[in-house]
Amino acid sequence: MLAADWNPATAKGADHWMADPTMEKYLGTWRDGSDFGFVAESGSRPIGAVWMRYFAATDDSYGFVDERTPELTLGVQHGFRGLGAGRALLQAAQDAARGSLSLSVEDGNRAVRLYRSMRFEPVGRVGSSTTMLWSPHRSSAKISR
Repeated sequence: MLAADWNPATAKGADHWMADPTMEKYLGTWRDGSDFGFVAESGSRPIGAVWMRYFAATDDSYGFVDERTPELTLGVQHGFRGLGAGRALLQAAQDAARGSLSLSVEDGNRAVRLYRSMRFEPVGRVGSSTTMLWSPHRSSAKISR
């Protein structure tokens, strides 16, 4: 829920997101071992997570680029933002990726600076969000919907 509620001023809370059928694709049953993720901890307390999921073109997630590119979701608890947990999680995802990664970032989300610093590049727009792509072999490809 941290990723969806990135802005404390508009946070809807876990109950809202658990009831939202759109979130099932991000939180539901993971597929055949191809989806993967990491958790950041402070002591033994989880403070953030990143996970990557593959989607079919017919499933059309927010940051979808293609069926070969997993979509990344990242969230860090409010009190731990800006301290390096997000960067460490993102680096772990890039190190574990078998190729490119995509993500969607809403307008106004300061995390876009982190994504740009980690070589994610804008490749499209969906509503009020930017789809970004990271490739281990930098690409300037653009997508359109």
